[in-house]
Amino acid sequence: MASTRRKENVRGAVISIPTATNRKYELNIPAMKDQVEWIVDQGVRTGKGVVMLGGGSGEGYFLPWEDHKRIIKTLVDAANGKVPTMTGIFEVNTDTAVMKAKYASDAGVDFIQYNPAHYEMPGDDEVLTHYKLMSDKVDVGIVAYNSPWATMNYEFTAPTIKKLSELENVWGIKWWSAVPGNYVQCMAQYADKVAFVVNTGPYTQYRALAYLMGAKGFISALGIFNPKAELRLLDLLERGKFEEYITEDEKFHSYEREIAGDATIVKGGVGEGTLARGEMLAVGKDFGPPYRPQREMTKEDIEKMRKIIKKAKLI
Repeated sequence: MASTRRKENVRGAVISIPTATNRKYELNIPAMKDQVEWIVDQGVRTGKGVVMLGGGSGEGYFLPWEDHKRIIKTLVDAANGKVPTMTGIFEVNTDTAVMKAKYASDAGVDFIQYNPAHYEMPGDDEVLTHYKLMSDKVDVGIVAYNSPWATMNYEFTAPTIKKLSELENVWGIKWWSAVPGNYVQCMAQYADKVAFVVNTGPYTQYRALAYLMGAKGFISALGIFNPKAELRLLDLLERGKFEEYITEDEKFHSYEREIAGDATIVKGGVGEGTLARGEMLAVGKDFGPPYRPQREMTKEDIEKMRKIIKKAKLI
C-alpha cells in the first residue's frame, strides 16, 4: 500500500468531521468510523482530499486527551490507507503539542493541523519557534493553520511564510488573511513552495482566486454530508474552469452563506461544535451535543437549517 504521508497529498477537499458523542459526552466511535468510511466510499481518496477528526469542527480545543487518542485510532483504522488523514493539535505549550503530535504520528496519522500558540497575540519569533520545534521533533506533515479571527488577530505575512516553507515538515498552510493584499502577496510568492489550503468559511467563491494563484486544497463543510458535490467543484478548480466554478459554487454553497447570514441561527460562541453538530442533525445524523460550555442549537434552528439545505437540493 502506497504511503499517504506525502507532501503532494496535501490537496483537494479537506473534510473536518465533527466529533460524535452521546448525551453523556461519551464518544460515539461507530458513528465517526462510519462517517469516515462513507466519505471514502463517496470518492474522497488520495489526491482528491484529506479526512480530519479532532479539527476545529471536531472541537479539538475541547477534547480530553484520552478521547482524542481514541479518535485518532478510529480515523486511521477507518481511512485504511485510502485517503490521507489529519488531526488538529491545539496547544499553547509547544512541548505538550509535540507530545500529542508524536502520538498521532506513531498511530499513523499523516498530517497535523497545527495552530500558532495563542493566549495573547503571538509574535513572529514565537510562532516560528512553535513550528520549528514541531518540525524538528516529529515525523509528520504539518499544515500550519492560521485564521486571524481565531488567533487574537495574528497574521501570517510573507516573511513568516517564507521561513515556515523552509522547515522540513511544514507542507501546507491552511489560511485566510483579513488583509487582501497580504493574501495575494503570500500566495503569489510561495504557492510553489507550500500547499495553500483555502479557509474562507462560507465565502467559497474565493477558492477560484486562490486556485488561479496556485492553491492546492480547501476546507470543505459540504463534503461532510455531500462529498460528490464538493468533488465536482474540485474538478472544475483543478481544470481551471473558474467561471463555471463560480456558477456551480452558487448552486452548491449558497446554503452556507444563507445560514451564515441568519443571525437567529448563527449567534457566535466559544467554538465550532454548536454549528457543526447542529448541521449534522439537520442532515439526519445525531452526533450528540457539543462539548460544554458551547451552547446546543435549538430544534427550531436545526429545522431552519434542514430547510435551507434541502432547498439547495443537497439532501
